[in-house]
Amino acid sequence: MSQLPPDGLPESLVDDPSRPQRFLTFSGYLGESHLEGHVRLYLDEELREWFDVLTESIEYSAEYEEAGWPRTVIWVDQRTTLERRLPQREDMEREYLDGGVAADTVKQSAMSVALDYSRPLRTPAKTPWCH
Repeated sequence: MSQLPPDGLPESLVDDPSRPQRFLTFSGYLGESHLEGHVRLYLDEELREWFDVLTESIEYSAEYEEAGWPRTVIWVDQRTTLERRLPQREDMEREYLDGGVAADTVKQSAMSVALDYSRPLRTPAKTPWCH
């Protein structure tokens, strides 16, 4: 049986294989944030639900394409704090506000966001977008 080469991703994220860290992955559309030193990850196609994450808190990222659209996966420690936009009543009722976007944000741990997020990405052992 031949030896399979490592993917490289685990070595990028885990210093000691006997004690792996607890990472969470989020998939979405990467954009700019109004917060300095942060990026925004939109979690839905309507760009209504998102969170801002400190750039230095992203342990690893990878891009891939889904249905012809570029998407980004980020790996963060489960204790990372995110600035999450909560869906607004107006969003749920499909009413649009005139002028600027109304958004309430709340600081949440990445684990809390992952538990609320209905479509978390489970990273398989080998994927076409991670080399």
